Amino acid sequence: MEVTSVPRMYDVSLPIREDMVVYPGNPSPRIRRYASIPEKTTNESTLPLGSHTGSHVDSPLHIRNGAPGVDSLPLESFVGRCKVLDLTQAGEEPGRFSELLEEYVAALRLPLAGAQRNVAGFIATG
Repeated sequence: MEVTSVPRMYDVSLPIREDMVVYPGNPSPRIRRYASIPEKTTNESTLPLGSHTGSHVDSPLHIRNGAPGVDSLPLESFVGRCKVLDLTQAGEEPGRFSELLEEYVAALRLPLAGAQRNVAGFIATG
């Protein structure tokens, strides 16, 4: 039996917290408990948040009316070789995200022209 190596996978998801950095102008997440043990049989919360909260993906519909939504994106487009950039230190200062991204691109010599994915500010190149 031939043994093949399994590629290493990394979860780049950000935990959702009320105090997390959000895109300027977007609402911060709110976590509100509405059911608790022992009064209820389960602990349950509501979680209203903006669509740009934490790790996310933008579908073509994000920038073009009538375009396909996120449900149309093939699952395999989210798996592959990539570079992960931590831009959380950009905070909410206007323009800082773009400046920091440009610094990373220059320092790492990332080929943005060949970028295949942009997931929540993370540029992935194949």
